[in-house]
Amino acid sequence: MRSIHNVFHFSLIKPYKSDGRTQPPPAPDIVGDLPEFIVDTVLRHRWVRRGRQSKLEFMVRWLGYGPEHNTWEEELNLENAPGSVADYWQRQPANVRLLAIAVSMPCAALAMNEYHFTAE
Repeated sequence: MRSIHNVFHFSLIKPYKSDGRTQPPPAPDIVGDLPEFIVDTVLRHRWVRRGRQSKLEFMVRWLGYGPEHNTWEEELNLENAPGSVADYWQRQPANVRLLAIAVSMPCAALAMNEYHFTAE
């Protein structure tokens, strides 16, 4: 049995026309001269290598925006939303949390037991 190859003639394809029912996303708060958006939820994390350094990034869902507006943000960009990041780590299994913390801090700090972790 042969599989069907979905091919459409270009004359059958029509451009998308919006019916106007979608609402535009809310305007961001202006702090100083820069826009500031409100974090709804942190969805995922990833490590990105830039040269010799690895940086932690989070996939962020913004309040009032749809999933098409989700963005990867560096940890430093979320310093005004520590509660959202903490909630994300609480939803993760203990082994994922410990691994992320161990990778993000220097080995000397781990050796000196400056940080105490408890697995739940």
